[in-house]
Amino acid sequence: MPAIPSAAKLVLDQTSPPPLRIHFPNTTVVEAGKKLSKEESKPVPTLSISSSIAKPATAKYVVIELDLDAPFTSMALLSPILHAIWTDMAPEGEPDADGFTKLTSSMKPFCDYAPPGPPPISGPHRYVFMVWEQPQEFNGLKVKQEIGFPDKAGVGARVRWNQERIEKLMNLSTCLGGNYFVV
Repeated sequence: MPAIPSAAKLVLDQTSPPPLRIHFPNTTVVEAGKKLSKEESKPVPTLSISSSIAKPATAKYVVIELDLDAPFTSMALLSPILHAIWTDMAPEGEPDADGFTKLTSSMKPFCDYAPPGPPPISGPHRYVFMVWEQPQEFNGLKVKQEIGFPDKAGVGARVRWNQERIEKLMNLSTCLGGNYFVV
């Protein structure tokens, strides 16, 4: 079984409430490990960040989503699979009653959201969202070109994702945290 990227392990091992919320039209992932159906997790989610990890108002964030269990939980030969990369995410508006602020970006996603789709005979898959402060010198387009990432990323560009390599290319420091759900 492939090793779980260190940032994803950090998110899975969090003991405090997750500092990132994942919002779908009919449900919000507040607690890590919430079980969702394929249908519930199909729309592109919106995200919100906790004031506990949010940096100054000028900070931007990178969020990466991975499936750690493809194609089968017991035989994750293709894992991790990249499901999305959002860059230039910035808090918008005031925090809600729980201290979470919506993240938005005027940039097209680095890698469009691919909805969860574990095979019917597979066990549950973990979809992990990790967040980093985006370096000021960061340019998503430049990194995308350097790694040769296509505009429309098919399965081949997403399987066996080398998260540590991407963190180095993007000059990302320590993962701030994240959240995950199970389908």
